[in-house]
Amino acid sequence: MKIGAFFVSFSFYINMLSKYYTIIIYMLFSVNTLQAKESDSLKIVQLFGMVLTAPDKLDSLYHEANLISKESIEKNIKNIFAYNYSKTLFLTGQLDKADSIANASIEQSGDTLAFKNAKLYNIRATVKSYQNQVEEAVYFYNKSIQILELYENDYQAALIKNNIANLFLSLNEHQQSYNYSKEAYQTLKALKDTIYLPGLTAIYAISALKIDRTILGEKLTEESIELANKYNNPVGKIVGYHAKAEVFINQEKYAEAIQAYETSLGYSQQYQQGHYAMLNKIGLLIANVAAENYEKAIVYGEEASKESTKQGNLNTFFAIKKNLSFAYAGIGDFEKGYQYLKEAQEDYIEKANTESKTKLNELLIKYEAEKSEKKLAEQALALADQKAKNNVRAFWIFVLLSLLLILFIAYYSYRKNQIQKLKLVEETNLKNKILAAIQGEEKERERLASELHDGIASTLTGIRLQLTNEYNQNPSQAALKTTIDQLEKVHDETRRISHNLSPLYLKNKSFSQAIEQFCHENSTALIKINFNDLIQSPFVLDKFTESVIFRSTQELINNVLKHADATECNVQVSILENTLNIMVEDNGKGMDINNYKIADGYARMQNKLRTIEASFSIESEDNNGTLAIINLKL
Repeated sequence: MKIGAFFVSFSFYINMLSKYYTIIIYMLFSVNTLQAKESDSLKIVQLFGMVLTAPDKLDSLYHEANLISKESIEKNIKNIFAYNYSKTLFLTGQLDKADSIANASIEQSGDTLAFKNAKLYNIRATVKSYQNQVEEAVYFYNKSIQILELYENDYQAALIKNNIANLFLSLNEHQQSYNYSKEAYQTLKALKDTIYLPGLTAIYAISALKIDRTILGEKLTEESIELANKYNNPVGKIVGYHAKAEVFINQEKYAEAIQAYETSLGYSQQYQQGHYAMLNKIGLLIANVAAENYEKAIVYGEEASKESTKQGNLNTFFAIKKNLSFAYAGIGDFEKGYQYLKEAQEDYIEKANTESKTKLNELLIKYEAEKSEKKLAEQALALADQKAKNNVRAFWIFVLLSLLLILFIAYYSYRKNQIQKLKLVEETNLKNKILAAIQGEEKERERLASELHDGIASTLTGIRLQLTNEYNQNPSQAALKTTIDQLEKVHDETRRISHNLSPLYLKNKSFSQAIEQFCHENSTALIKINFNDLIQSPFVLDKFTESVIFRSTQELINNVLKHADATECNVQVSILENTLNIMVEDNGKGMDINNYKIADGYARMQNKLRTIEASFSIESEDNNGTLAIINLKL
C-alpha cells in the first residue's frame, strides 16, 4: 500500500476541522488594586507580573517576593504570594509545580471553603485541563464555583463557568460549552463588565458556531471585536479576531480566515501572550492547509508543535499532528506526512484509553463505596446492644455538657456584645468627626465662592467696564484692547472657580443633570468629557448625601483634568439592583495607586463616602487609563 493512501480526501478534512480544533482560553483572576490594597501585596503582584516580560528573571523575582511575604504582617499575604507564584508558573509552562504550590496553599489555609481559595482551585483546574485530566479539572472548577456561590460572588463564578465552557470545547462537547458560555456571558453583560466580557463574548461566539448557530456566532464575533476596541482590551482583541477567523472557516473563505488569524497572532505577540500565539498558529496551520498553502502551513505547524510541547498543552497535539500530516502530504513528503498521521492516531488512541480508564475508575469507586457501606451497616448492628447499655450514662453526660455549653455561649455572647458596642462607639465617633469636617468644608467652599463672586469678580467687572469705556473713546489704543481681553479671561476663570466651589450645581437640578452640566462646562478641545445617563426613573437623595456624592464625582473628574494627560474621559451614571453606580474612566497615562500622596487623597475620599455608606474602588495601569467606581445603596 502506498503511503499516500493513508490520507483522507480534502472535503473530509474540512469536516474534521471543526470537530478537532477548538480555542481554549482560560481566565485566571487578576489580583489588582481591588484585591491587593496593601503595599506589600501590590509589590508581590508587580514582581510576578514582571516575569511575563522577563522569564529568565523568575528565580530572582521569586526570592524577592518570597522575602516580602515572610516579613510582611499583612493579612492573607501568604495566600496572595502563593496564588501569584502558581499563576506565574502556569503562564510560563511549569504546570506541575504550579499545581503543587496552589494545592499546598489550600491545605495550609485550614479551611478549604475559604473565599481566598477559590482562585487557587481555578489554577488547579486549569492545570488539569491542560494536562487532559478532565475529571479532576471539573472537580476543581466545581469547588471554585461552590465557594464563589457561597459568598454570592456571581462575577467570578461567571469566569469559572467560562473556563468550564472551554473545557467542554476541548472535549468537543459543544452544546455544553454553549450553555456554560451563554450563562457566563449573560452575567458579565448584566454587570456591565469591561475587563473579561470582550474575550468571553468571543468564546460564546465560537461555541455558537460549533453547534451551527451561525448567525448568532457571527453577531457575537463582531460584538466581541467592538467591545475589545472600545475598552482597549488585549485579550478581547486576540480572541475576537480568532473567532472571526472561525466564522470565515465556516464560510470556506480561507484567505479572509488567514488574515484574521494573522491579526490575532499579531496582537498575541504584541502583548506577549504565548498561549494565544500558539493557538493562532494552529489556526493558521489549518487555514493554510485548506487554502493549499502547504509551505506556510508547515512553518506555522512546526512552530505550534514546539510551543505546545513547551507549554505542556496536551489538548492540541492531535490537531497539530493531524494537520501537519496533510501539509507534508500536500508537498509530496508522504514519509513525514505518514509519521505525523501515525502520531496523531496514537494521541487519539491514548485519549480514548484515558477515557476508558476513567469509566473503570468510576466503577471501582462505586464498588468500594458499596462495600464500605455494607461493612458500616454490619458494624452498626454489632454496636446496637452496646449503645443501649450506655444510654443512661450518655444522658447524664449530655446534660452536664449542655449546661457547660449554655454557660459558654452566654459568656461568649456577652463578650461579643461588649466588643460590638465598643466598635460601634468608635465607628460613630469617627463618622461624626468626618461629618463635621465635611460640613465645615462645605461652609468654607460657600464662603470662598461668595468672596470670589462678590469681591474679586465684581472688582474685575468694574475694571473691565472702565477700560472698555476708555477704549471706546480712543480705539487707537490696541494694547488696551489686549488688556481688556485678558481681563475678560481672568473674570471668566474666576466665575468658573466660584461656580465649582459653590453648591449651585445641585440647586433646581437633579443629580444627573448637575453632573452632566459639570462635565459639559469642563470639556475642552484638549480633553473631551462624555456623559452617559442610564437612569430610567428619578430618585431622591437627602441634601447631605447628594452633596458628598457630587463632590466626590467632581474630584474624580478634576483629577483626570489635572493629572491623567488624557484626551477622553467617560462619566456614566446608572442604577442597577437598587444601587446608584457612578463610573469615571479615562484613557490617560494611568497612575501608581500605591504612591503615598495619591493613596492618601483617595483614602480621604473613601472616608467621606463611608459616612453615607457608599463604597469606592479604583484601578489603574500604566498607559492604560484609570477606572474609578462609586456605589451607593438606595
